[in-house]
Amino acid sequence: MNNDTTFFKGRTGLLLVAPLCFSLIAGCSSIQDIDYSEVDLQGKIIEVNAEEAMILIEDQTNGQVWVDVSGLNDGIERLHSPLEVNVWLDESTTEDTSTIEKAERIDVIK
Repeated sequence: MNNDTTFFKGRTGLLLVAPLCFSLIAGCSSIQDIDYSEVDLQGKIIEVNAEEAMILIEDQTNGQVWVDVSGLNDGIERLHSPLEVNVWLDESTTEDTSTIEKAERIDVIK
């Protein structure tokens, strides 16, 4: 009987830590499921206007498009020419026929 308690004594922590590790791994894989099929613009930044918080993107299908980045939390400091980016647009501006779109999210590709 004494041998049974010494067997479990060192392994109790392992029994508690193993499920925690598996749950962290499973949680990390689903933290940010990005659907790249819904990207509105994809291309290179041609010009950055920091005063107006706007960037000009050469989109692969739509040509040159001005994008308002004033609503983004991470700011315009990280955006510069010639970065390649994916842009998700604010749905309220995609219905409009304006020449300036408002970015909801920007991911830098390279």
